[in-house]
Amino acid sequence: MPDRRQFLTGSALIAASGAAFIFQPRKDQTALSRSAIDGSVPRKIGFYRQTDARSLISVPENELSRKLYDQVLTRLYMADGLFPIMLVIAYSGAQDGDLSIHRPEICYASAGYALSPTQILPLSGLERPEAACFLSATRWGKTEKIYYWSRIGDAFPTNMRDEKLDILRANMKGEKPAGILVRMSVLSTESLEAQRQLILFNRALLSNLPTTGKALLLGMNAA
Repeated sequence: MPDRRQFLTGSALIAASGAAFIFQPRKDQTALSRSAIDGSVPRKIGFYRQTDARSLISVPENELSRKLYDQVLTRLYMADGLFPIMLVIAYSGAQDGDLSIHRPEICYASAGYALSPTQILPLSGLERPEAACFLSATRWGKTEKIYYWSRIGDAFPTNMRDEKLDILRANMKGEKPAGILVRMSVLSTESLEAQRQLILFNRALLSNLPTTGKALLLGMNAA
């Protein structure tokens, strides 16, 4: 007959096994096709129009970012008298405890950029209060001003810690939430003007999204 210690140990292992089965994520978000993402984002945003000068787009990438995302959309938008804006939208159909969004603070640093401290700003264009991030990245004498935000399910985390917690909460409900990162940037050393133009561009982007675009970028409950 097992003694009391063996009995308690065995009970704990059984309980842990049961909890792991209960909390195992089962609901995966369907991965989107490239055409679905491409068609969900307007080619004209406010004063800006998409151009084909993609060689100007800076997209730091490594094996981790390629593993994390199902689709990455990159575009360059231009308007008279305004900075050209580089737009990158990275989508992942299912987030779990082993994967998470590859934030610019990580991918730019790993590509050799020197980064400024990250500022937390309002996420422009939403009716409900959410937050976005703004920072500078410098390499080889060029400075890129970056305004970005991320969504995990219906949450908009601004740092890795909150992102992991949002993924964990969803996983404990048996869900693998979709994750998306929306990043826009300009090549400029003028921080305040760059920030102003990026905020206005983001507001115009969100206000011009079709229904499919709102579901993709903002989730069903974020409008």
